[in-house]
Amino acid sequence: MRWITLLFFFLAPALSHGVNINNPDAIKTAIDDPDSFSFFYIGHAYGAHNDGGGANKFVYPHPEIIRIIDQLKPYNFGAFGGDVVEICNKQSVEAFEEFLVKPLGLPLINSMGNHDNCMRKTYGFPEVQVFTKGKNTFLIINTDQRILDKKNIIWLRQQLDKFNQQPKAKRLFIFTHRPTFLLLDPKLKGATKYGNFA
Repeated sequence: MRWITLLFFFLAPALSHGVNINNPDAIKTAIDDPDSFSFFYIGHAYGAHNDGGGANKFVYPHPEIIRIIDQLKPYNFGAFGGDVVEICNKQSVEAFEEFLVKPLGLPLINSMGNHDNCMRKTYGFPEVQVFTKGKNTFLIINTDQRILDKKNIIWLRQQLDKFNQQPKAKRLFIFTHRPTFLLLDPKLKGATKYGNFA
């Protein structure tokens, strides 16, 4: 049986600073059994819009996130659906690393959100990324409309076709901030306004 899992949070290789984010080798090493592994998935880690955070928005509800994750252990790795910061600046990135990434102690995936743009330079996030482990394929794509272009959508279609043509491929995980069907269906073009977020 073949599985395709779309992992996104729709609201609104990098090894840097001593943390493993979007580092395929770290993820593959963490998956000791490619037929049986688990990971957590969190969207919008910085919290809700309009919570009055203002300039202090870089202080997140990370202790509560850590508590919930700890209750559901063990995991091989973790994944964020983008928007791990509200205001993309040095303070936000440091808070993300100090209060969320480091306590987790796991390799992580972050599918870039529209609030995470400065982190592309901090961590060297590529626009698109693909890697495999056993019969599993992992795709990461930056769906920020300021970054996403036609060549990346073509790349995504090619990767989906490639997966479908591999008889031994079993599971496909797509990590993205916005749902990929909004990218691939021209009839849905423009359906990414904030009022349409789900």
